[in-house]
Amino acid sequence: MNNNIIRAALILSAHLSKMLMGFFILKITAVYIGPEGLGGIGNFMSLLTIFSLLAGGGVLNGLIKYVSEYKNQKKKMIRFISSAVSYSLVTSVLTALLLIVFSKSISSFIFGSELNACYIVFLAIAQMGFAYTNIVFGVSNGLGFSNIYAKIQIVSCIIALPLCWWLIYTYKTDGAIVSFVVSLLTPVVPAIIYSFRSRYSKLISFSFSFSFNSDHKKLFSFTVMLITSAIAFPIVEIIIRQNLSIISDYHQVGIWQGATRISSAYTGVFAIVLSYWFMPLISAENNWDFIFHKTLSVMFIIMLLFFLGATFFYIWREEFISLLLSKDFLSLSEIIVFQLIGDFFKIGAYVVGFVGVAKAATRLYISAELIQSIFFVTFSFLISSYYPNAKGIMMGYAVTYFLYFFISISVFYLFYRMRVKFL
Repeated sequence: MNNNIIRAALILSAHLSKMLMGFFILKITAVYIGPEGLGGIGNFMSLLTIFSLLAGGGVLNGLIKYVSEYKNQKKKMIRFISSAVSYSLVTSVLTALLLIVFSKSISSFIFGSELNACYIVFLAIAQMGFAYTNIVFGVSNGLGFSNIYAKIQIVSCIIALPLCWWLIYTYKTDGAIVSFVVSLLTPVVPAIIYSFRSRYSKLISFSFSFSFNSDHKKLFSFTVMLITSAIAFPIVEIIIRQNLSIISDYHQVGIWQGATRISSAYTGVFAIVLSYWFMPLISAENNWDFIFHKTLSVMFIIMLLFFLGATFFYIWREEFISLLLSKDFLSLSEIIVFQLIGDFFKIGAYVVGFVGVAKAATRLYISAELIQSIFFVTFSFLISSYYPNAKGIMMGYAVTYFLYFFISISVFYLFYRMRVKFL
């Protein structure tokens, strides 16, 4: 029990440092380029989210699950990690080639101009670094070495902060675009140092082999799940952002973008703890009573903590918005309540979602992601026809996750009562 608490605390401290770095970058971006500038680079930030998650085939959760299961079977674990490294290497190189070849077309879609294709090329190269850190994070957390994950994150934040500040201060919008990529790339440096010092590094082999073995099949199911997750919601954000810019303006887009960046930072804390602590706990467990009651207890704690934090944030919302963004975003204080309501229910649904990931329930996970996306587009478009601004989008978000939470709970309870094996 004490080890679980220590592990959760280490993971939390690591992500808190990452969250603080994210707030710092968001703050200086908001100060130097304002709501319109932040709204203008929103599509690139969504693209960055997609490829940071998909880097290397999106094997992070798969590594955590299977390394934690195989850690007492050394040969099986080493073979699986070797397969994951080869799988990640091949997919990241192919992804880089595709991004580079279609960089002008992607730039035209994301920025409205081919002139920014250099940023797509930079992202293509950077995502190979993201893939490397995903491998290191997956293995270290699967083995229970949360202290390694924490050290890498904290050191990378120390490296990234001055570099990102200089980029944004010197190059404004261009610097902000680069800095968001750099903030995700800096963990590569401490990750390389750790991995070469690890006793497992010499035992792991890798190649460009395309022979699809049983380990690759296991990883592929996680790739499919993450492709759905990584593409569905960012694409939905791009669609909603484009619509909002048409019915309103880029100032309103920037206001909404500011809210989503703050939201992703604090919800990310809970997602990381669930991914690196809760998921390994559930992955090897087959007792439905244990899974059900553990899930409900974790959900209660997570939602209670979020409620307390959200209440504190809401009471002091004007001060927090000025601190985290700038006074240009103060109109957000009038509508942030809808984002907080949506996030409250989203956090609760996260817990059930990670049970699905832990059990590699591919079809169930994909269905859940598609339901969220369809709900969000539908309700945001409907409500924004009455409130053609950021308020309409955030009200749609709140309605989406209120409904999605109760759907998740109902399906989970049905599985428990019927003792159905996850799909």
